[in-house]
Amino acid sequence: MRAVRQKQWLQGKTLSYILYAIGEIFLIVVGILIAVSIGNWNSNRIEKNLRMEYLERLTENIEADSKAYEASKAHAEMRIGFLSLLIEIAKNPQQALANPPR
Repeated sequence: MRAVRQKQWLQGKTLSYILYAIGEIFLIVVGILIAVSIGNWNSNRIEKNLRMEYLERLTENIEADSKAYEASKAHAEMRIGFLSLLIEIAKNPQQALANPPR
């Protein structure tokens, strides 16, 4: 390529040389634009994959939290029942002795 440029320059074909140079610049710019587009596409793909991973983990965490809250709620309701029974026994100990809870 260097030989082609030098030959054209030495023969006085400046217009031909300028067109050749513009063609090279165009090819370089197109190559750079393609490389940038590929880089952007890859970055977007990686970000999308990360978002999907985060959403999957978030969903799993929410489901686990929901199960834990349900278990906590059931335990609290059971404790409330026992405490209510103890309050009734404390209010009426004679009746509790006559009719013990089963």
